[in-house]
Amino acid sequence: MAGLTLKGAIVFKGQTETIKDDFTKRELWLEIDRDTQYKQTINIEFIKDKTSLVDKYNVGDEVEVDVNIRGNRVTLKKDNSERCFNAINGWRIRGMASGDSEPVAATPNAAPNADPDDLPF
Repeated sequence: MAGLTLKGAIVFKGQTETIKDDFTKRELWLEIDRDTQYKQTINIEFIKDKTSLVDKYNVGDEVEVDVNIRGNRVTLKKDNSERCFNAINGWRIRGMASGDSEPVAATPNAAPNADPDDLPF
C-alpha cells in the first residue's frame, strides 16, 4: 500500500515499550483537522528501529508524519468469529515549522553523474 502523510499537532508521546525481546513500539497521538469542528486524534505506532524518531519532538509540536496502514484479519478460536485489526505505522516524522526530518536511507538507482545514454548492455 502506498504511504500517507498526516499533518497535525502532537497531543501525546508515549514511552518505548518492549513487547518481545526483538519487538518494541512507541505511540504518538496526532491531532489533525484542528481548525475544523471535526478534529480527529490519530494513534500512530512507531515500531522497532523507528521508535527513536519521536525523541526530538514534544507535545504541542506541529509535525508531518509519513505512515503506512496495516491490517490483519483473524478468526477467534473461542467462537470462530472473525475480526479485523488495523494499525497505523509511522516511518518518518518532520517538524512543520523548521522542515526538520530524520534521514531516510536512499535507494541506489544510478551513479549521480551517469550518462543516460550509456546503457548497461
